[in-house]
Amino acid sequence: MRNNVYSLFLISAFLILSGVGESFCQTPSSFRKIFEQETQVQSASRNLPLFENITHLSYFPDTLPDWFFHPPAGDSQNVFAIGISDPDLPEDEAFEQALFRAKTMAMLFSHTKIEYYRDVFSSDKPGHRSKGYRHRFDTYFRLSATDSASRESFTIIDQHVTQYNESIILVKYRPAGSRKQKDFIVTSEATVLYVEARIGNLFEPQAAYNIQSTIIKKDQVQKTSFHCIQKGRRELVRSERNGQEVEFPVFLYRFTDSQHESNSRPLTAYNGLWGNFIKQTLKHLALATEQSSMRIRVVGENHQPESSELAREVAVKTARLQINQIELQPENLILDMSIQKKTD
Repeated sequence: MRNNVYSLFLISAFLILSGVGESFCQTPSSFRKIFEQETQVQSASRNLPLFENITHLSYFPDTLPDWFFHPPAGDSQNVFAIGISDPDLPEDEAFEQALFRAKTMAMLFSHTKIEYYRDVFSSDKPGHRSKGYRHRFDTYFRLSATDSASRESFTIIDQHVTQYNESIILVKYRPAGSRKQKDFIVTSEATVLYVEARIGNLFEPQAAYNIQSTIIKKDQVQKTSFHCIQKGRRELVRSERNGQEVEFPVFLYRFTDSQHESNSRPLTAYNGLWGNFIKQTLKHLALATEQSSMRIRVVGENHQPESSELAREVAVKTARLQINQIELQPENLILDMSIQKKTD
């Protein structure tokens, strides 16, 4: 056996040295060419059929600009907001969708009505060891705003296009004075329905995040909506524009920042950056409203023969919103936001 192996080695060496085995040798340039083909072209071709408008994909996550993580601070006259398009759109369509979303978010942040209520239900059935105690939280949260604006009210501060054909736009919104011409009317509404139910030792939260906006300009009406249904760790999203569904593949959309460390994990957003951004924004605002002052009252109570209670928490206010900072984590964006209550 050893002699056979040694003979094969000598034959291979002879072929290489004599030129017969030249095709098996790889120079540094040929090795690099094969490496690029195997690691980029072929890998990309396996993923490209999922997309319609992306011609190249990189293994590296997309590096988001610094202004995305630290948006400019607004004041009494100016509001800053970010709009993000869905993935895999043509460049012009992505820009228009991102700008539309940025404008509606700016109007929503400028002067929004916050409505919140939460029903807390608990019951205890003596004698039922596994399912005797039940606890359920039903939370409904809504942001809504309607106002008119002029074209001069919005200024594009900066923009970025990701490798997934997502357009990200930062706008400044300065509300038009009463004397200025109003070119269009903007209506936005964002809602969160969050259900937490615990029966015995079983617990699985469910949530629905929705945002829909309309811009009316003379006889032209533009509408967009985004819906995300979450059950446990599973998500189902649907994006619509003017009544038509905007389709894009579920994919490992990965993002990082310019300061990331080499061993840190990027954010993975399976439904694109906008889906994660709007979900975390609404979740943050709902939690912040829950922790603020609100009216609490007992709606129902019964102690015989079982113990049950229903309490309702309610909050209604008008506020101005601002994103102070955004941080990336492997599964979610973490937002730091300000909620300034308005009296008018």
